[in-house]
Amino acid sequence: MRFRKGLHVLLVIGALLVASSLAMADPIDPFNTRPVPIGVSGETTLQTVLNSMGMGVNAATDQQTAGMWGSSTLLYPTLAPTMIVEYAGNGPSNIFGIWSGTDTLDVTVQNIFKGAATGGSVATLSWDLAGLLTITGDPALVYNVSGIPDINPFAFGFYIDGPGGLYYSVDQLNEVTAGYPSGAPHLLAYRKAGTSDWALAFEDLPFPGTDHDYNDMVVRVESIVPVPEPATLTLLGTGLIGLAGLVRRKFKK
Repeated sequence: MRFRKGLHVLLVIGALLVASSLAMADPIDPFNTRPVPIGVSGETTLQTVLNSMGMGVNAATDQQTAGMWGSSTLLYPTLAPTMIVEYAGNGPSNIFGIWSGTDTLDVTVQNIFKGAATGGSVATLSWDLAGLLTITGDPALVYNVSGIPDINPFAFGFYIDGPGGLYYSVDQLNEVTAGYPSGAPHLLAYRKAGTSDWALAFEDLPFPGTDHDYNDMVVRVESIVPVPEPATLTLLGTGLIGLAGLVRRKFKK
C-alpha cells in the first residue's frame, strides 16, 4: 500500500511539472512563415546584393523557413560567417551576433561583428568538446572571445542589434505587430543550392514603419544546416509515466 501511495505521488508530481511547464514555458519554434514581401527603398536592392554573392536565388520566392541552424560537422564544428555587405544608414551602429535557447524566456546572446565591420569582414566560430564557443577575427571588427557557454553548436540563430532594436532570426522572438501576430520577420534566409552556405539578410527597423528592404545587414554563413523541429513537452510527461511504470514493476518483483 505504501508503494502504491508513493507511485501516486510520483504521477501527481509529474502531472504538475508538465502542467507547470506548459503554462510557463514557450518553446522556441526554429521555423518562420515565408515568403514575406520585400519593399523598395531606393537603396541597393536585396536581389542585387544576393547576385553579387553568387547565391543563385530569387529574393522574393526562394526565402527559406529556417530560423535556427546547427554546424554541419560533428567534431569541433567550425563556422566561417563572412559579412558581405552593409547598406543601412545606421550601418556603423549595427551589431551582428549569435544566440541559442530552447525557450523564449531563456535566450543566450553573444556578439560577433562590431558596428565597424564592413564588406569582407570575417569571423570564425569554433566549439571545443566541452561545448564552449570561441570567436576569432580582426579585433577592430570582431568580438574576440573564448570559453563562452550556452551557445549550442547544433541549435543556434543569429540577430542584429542596433538603434532600431535587437531582432532575431526567429520571428517568434520579435515584436508582435499588425499583420504579424506571431512576431515580425526581421530576417530573410537563403540557401545556395547544393551547399551548406547561407545568406542572412536583416531588416534593422521596427515594424510596422520599416521599409522592408532587408538590405541593412547581409551576412554569408558557411557550413550550417537547419535544425529539426524541437521535441514537445509532452515527452516529459511520457517519460515520467514510463519511470513510474518501471518503479511499479520493480516493486511487484
